Amino acid sequence: MVQQNTLKRDEGQLGRYHLLKRVGRGGMGEVWLAEDPQLHRQVAIKMLPLQERYDEKDAALFEREAQVVASLNHPHVLPVHDYGEQHLPDGQVINYLVMPYISGGSLSDLIGRRTAAGEGFHYREALAFLLQAADAIDYAHTQGMIHRDIKPANMLLRSEESLLLADFGIALMVSHDDDVEGSGAMIGTPLYIAPEQAQGRPTEASDLYSLAVIAYQFITGRPPFQAETSYATIVQHIVQAPPSPLQWHPDLPEECVAVLLRGLAKKPEERYATAREFVMALIRSLGVENLLPASPLPLPSTVPTQEGANKLLTRRNLLIGTGTVAGIAALSGGIWAMNRRTAPPPITKKKSSGMEQPAMVLRDSKTAPKAMVWKPGENILATSCYDDSTVKLWNIDVFRIQNLPMYESTYTKNDLPIAQQLAWSQDGKYLAVINGHDINLVDMYIDIFSADLKSKLAGFEQGIKIHSPFIKGLVWIENRYLVAAWDGPDHGDYIYLGMWDTLHPQLRPEPTRIKAIPSILDGDIGKYLELSISPDATSLALSSSGSVFVGKTEMVGNQVVWKETLPARLPSANTFVQGAIWTNDGKRFLAISLDVVINYVFGWDLTAKPTDLLRFGIPQDATNFTYIVAYPKADKSMFAAGTEDGKIYIWDGQTMKLPVRALISPPSIKGGIMSLAWSTNGQWLAASYGDVDVTILIWKI
Repeated sequence: MVQQNTLKRDEGQLGRYHLLKRVGRGGMGEVWLAEDPQLHRQVAIKMLPLQERYDEKDAALFEREAQVVASLNHPHVLPVHDYGEQHLPDGQVINYLVMPYISGGSLSDLIGRRTAAGEGFHYREALAFLLQAADAIDYAHTQGMIHRDIKPANMLLRSEESLLLADFGIALMVSHDDDVEGSGAMIGTPLYIAPEQAQGRPTEASDLYSLAVIAYQFITGRPPFQAETSYATIVQHIVQAPPSPLQWHPDLPEECVAVLLRGLAKKPEERYATAREFVMALIRSLGVENLLPASPLPLPSTVPTQEGANKLLTRRNLLIGTGTVAGIAALSGGIWAMNRRTAPPPITKKKSSGMEQPAMVLRDSKTAPKAMVWKPGENILATSCYDDSTVKLWNIDVFRIQNLPMYESTYTKNDLPIAQQLAWSQDGKYLAVINGHDINLVDMYIDIFSADLKSKLAGFEQGIKIHSPFIKGLVWIENRYLVAAWDGPDHGDYIYLGMWDTLHPQLRPEPTRIKAIPSILDGDIGKYLELSISPDATSLALSSSGSVFVGKTEMVGNQVVWKETLPARLPSANTFVQGAIWTNDGKRFLAISLDVVINYVFGWDLTAKPTDLLRFGIPQDATNFTYIVAYPKADKSMFAAGTEDGKIYIWDGQTMKLPVRALISPPSIKGGIMSLAWSTNGQWLAASYGDVDVTILIWKI
């Protein structure tokens, strides 16, 4: 192809991206695996068909559509990171989109693998894929985007249970027609195309029709329309009634037949209003609605218990068969059918490698979360990603019940220009977020959201403005007062401490200043400035690179007052404090550091001399520590620290010995620990990794 010659001339460079190898090719262009040298991650680049000459109208259309596609933000929509165009010396132009690289292939690929191995899909897997795709389609429709090319090859798999709908807007970009709906141009794939779309008039209902074609194949093992040529197949979509599924399965419930035929109605207005409505009607028609969730979440793929399975009609066990249907190239040779004799494929457990495995894998972020915090009393994890400006909520209990190997966030707040630290109030009613409001990095704000992130606390709608870009600490006191610490304009001489009463929003007291003690090794206090609260939520620990101050704060008139209750804790001369935390008994303070000899974990007994350091045993192969967190309950004295090579060590805080446990990330995760968070019930330890897949692992403790 022309692109191959171009790549040779340009030495594998497209914009700032280094092209590694081509991984896909079709009528809508090529897909290349590439490396982003700026963000140090692998990406997938979709190159649209080469344009023979530059056209301003086409360029404007591409940019407009690319911006719309890049704005889509949904757990089952493949995100777009970047887009661009590259002009070649001969006047030709390459338009391209940059997306995450999904190594699991497409649903079409999975069908091929299962078929080749003689394996099938349990009905729950099939319905899960349909419902995930439906939710993505409906979301895109609410954003004014019609896909125009729904098919298995455009359904990418992060795992064999989690789907991402890809190529939104590609069909329109490739058409090079600014008014495709009125031009009479036909875009789409003949096997799945809706009648009105084949006539150049695509609507939202056209995507629903294509999804119904896929559902029809799941149930009957063949597409509703297939002729010897693409043109003849398109004509069948336009003029012929779909064959009854009863031709292939006479025992199929009449309700299911009716749902499928309504989904394939010739007139768009006669179909279901939404894709989700169609799939849920299909689920009900098969009599399995009590076994599948009604909420827009990924569906479980586990095989039901024997007792539950005996209650199911055998016709409800949807499987991909092992035969072939000639001409269905998109299905990789597989057929989709209900088999009345074949049992659902068993779940096979991977052989143990002797390495402890995480309980859950979370992947729904573009960049690694820099802050994570569990909601008090509930297994809901809040994460903030500074680089992609989002705050996400993850309901771990829901995910655990779903029993899937990988999950998406429950809710995303994505209109925060700069999202930094997070802090839950002790009762879990409010989540405070350090936010930029804009990207000028001159001032920062503290926004106070409701627990679901959907509203702000009355009186604080505009946030709390702080004249510093370096807010490094945020805590609650008594569910009422917010306290924050930041590095001021003097950069190293003072730590600033602010306090606000959420019951009296009109009060905005002046912050107090605390004289800092810089480290000999690193004089920048803002770099390691942190604020933490004691387990009884009465005292504060304010740490910089060279000291830890322990005290209490209160509002007196229009002024914040700091009262030091213990002498400042000072590290040794050749080290600095990083990531300091309270122990759960409130009697000790722990931190990680790097001195001139070795990286280590140390601390202070608050009842001993301020200069007496506690040193804990460090494994010989431990790399630099990056984050430390304490076990939150009083029944055990534990703490954990993560390293830059992705290991997590857990210590018994009562001893000074080596760690009692090590959590080692799977080999596929090649990144250090960015942050750690221990659930308030002590059962779950969340770890954020700086790998290319932006992974959060949930470990069972």
